[in-house]
Amino acid sequence: MADGGQSGTGLVPPGGTGPGGALERASAMAGDLRGRFLAMSPGRRKWMGSSALLIAAICAGMVWYAGKTDWRVLFSGLDAKDTQQIAQELSAAGIAYQMTEDGSGVEVGADQVEKARMEVATKGMPQSGRMGFELFDKPNWVGSEFDEKVNQNLVVPGSAASTSTTSAGLQIGLGTKSTASEVIMTQGDFNQTGNTLDLAIQGAGFFQVQLPNGTLGYTRDGNFNMNNAGTVVDSNGNQLLPALTIPANATSVTISQYGVVTATLPGQTVSSQLGTIQLATFPNPGGLNSLGGNLLQPTSSSGNAITDVPGGSSGMGTLQQGYLENSNVDVVAEFVNMILAQRAYESNSKVVHVADDMYSQINNMVR
Repeated sequence: MADGGQSGTGLVPPGGTGPGGALERASAMAGDLRGRFLAMSPGRRKWMGSSALLIAAICAGMVWYAGKTDWRVLFSGLDAKDTQQIAQELSAAGIAYQMTEDGSGVEVGADQVEKARMEVATKGMPQSGRMGFELFDKPNWVGSEFDEKVNQNLVVPGSAASTSTTSAGLQIGLGTKSTASEVIMTQGDFNQTGNTLDLAIQGAGFFQVQLPNGTLGYTRDGNFNMNNAGTVVDSNGNQLLPALTIPANATSVTISQYGVVTATLPGQTVSSQLGTIQLATFPNPGGLNSLGGNLLQPTSSSGNAITDVPGGSSGMGTLQQGYLENSNVDVVAEFVNMILAQRAYESNSKVVHVADDMYSQINNMVR
C-alpha cells in the first residue's frame, strides 16, 4: 500500500546534498574554472600560473618555518654528570631538547622554556636532611645568570637625527638567554646528629679529601667515619687530609672548633693530641668545578687553594662537632620560581589559543 511519504531507501536526486551531488558540483566547478582559464589570453594564463606557483612556494615556506624548532639555551657551563641528569629530567617530562655544540649546555624549544623551567623548579626541592651544598643534583635557578639578547639597533646612541644628535638609542631584542649557572655558597642550616666525627663548618672553608685518582677534592660534607685501619674518611671513602688516624681503643674523641683532635686512651688521664684538621678556601669559590657527590675541584676561575686551620687569620670558619650542614636551597624561593614559571606558561598558552581563534575566524570570513 503506497503512502505520501518519501521512502527511506530512495536515492538522492542529482544536485542534492548526498555524496553524489557534492561530487557533481565539484566536477562542474572544476570544469567551469578550466573553461575560464582556457579562455584567457596566453599572457594572462602565464601570469596566473606564475602567481599560483609563488603562492604555493610561500605556503610551503610558512609550513616549513612553523615546523622549525627555535632552540633556546636552558643551561650552560655544565659538567658531563649535570648535563646527563638534566637531560634525563627533561626526557621524563616529555620535553624535546638538544645539547649545545660544546656539550656543556642544554637547549629546549622556545615554546617549551617555561614548561622546562617549571619541571626543573619542581625537581629543585632538597631532600630531607641532605648534607653539604646543593650543587647540580637539584638545579637552583637563583644561581642562573642571564644575558640580554639585543637583535636590532634601530637608533644608535649618538647618531645624527636630521640636524641634531640623539641622546639615547632604540634597541629591540628577543628576550634573554642563560649564560652561566654557579654554585650558591650561602651557609646552610645545621642538623645536630651527635656523631663524634660529624663536622659542620661555621663560615667559609672546605674540607680537603684525597680522590681515588690521587688529586685533591674539596667538600662541605662533614659526614666522616673511620675505615678498617682507623683512618678518617668521608662518606665516599676518600681520605681526609691532612691524614688523621684514630686508635681503635680510644674511649672518646674530641674535635675543637679550631680543628684540634684529641682522644682519651685506656690507662691515661690526659687526652692525647692526634692531629689538626685544616680547611681550604679559594679567591672565587663560585668558579669551582662540580664533580658530583658534593665534591668540588679548583679551576683557573676559582684560583688556587688557600689552606689554614679553622678560625685562622686567613678568614677560615670554625668547626662544630656533632653537626652536619644541610642543603642551602631555599624551599620557599623554589616554590615561588615554580609558581612564576607555571603562570608564565599558562599566559603563553592563552596567547597562542587566542591567536588560533583569531585565525579561525579570519578563515571562516574568507570562506
